[in-house]
Amino acid sequence: MSTSDFSHIGLKRPVEHNKQPNRIIYFGTDGCVGHFPLGINFHLTRKDDKNFEKIDGIITDEFLNEATGFFFRYITNGIPYIGFGVPYSPDDERPGSKTIVLVENGTVQKVKDAILQNPFLLDKFNKVKEKYKLNIDFLEEEQ
Repeated sequence: MSTSDFSHIGLKRPVEHNKQPNRIIYFGTDGCVGHFPLGINFHLTRKDDKNFEKIDGIITDEFLNEATGFFFRYITNGIPYIGFGVPYSPDDERPGSKTIVLVENGTVQKVKDAILQNPFLLDKFNKVKEKYKLNIDFLEEEQ
């Protein structure tokens, strides 16, 4: 912990640095039809739910690359997220299904790492990769 020097008034105060991990959000299905947002490393509030439910109408099948998935930027409440998604679900074959992960203030590498290091996310993306014969190169690198 570093300190800020307030010695001119006789004080030294510790400065807390935000060590929180980037928030990770999954948007997709979990064993049945119907996709929804889910906080991976934090609990979503009702306000968060509404913000991330909007992604359903914004990120459409035409936007997501059908064969390889697609990295994109999503901004909600002034906070940037980097996301990766495919227009398919492991649990729902209806048109409009999607599997998406978002990382707050992320990078493409942080999104890849979030998927590869979280068993839940890795399972979801591996399932859609196999089921729909997708070419998601960063999943192949780790296997």
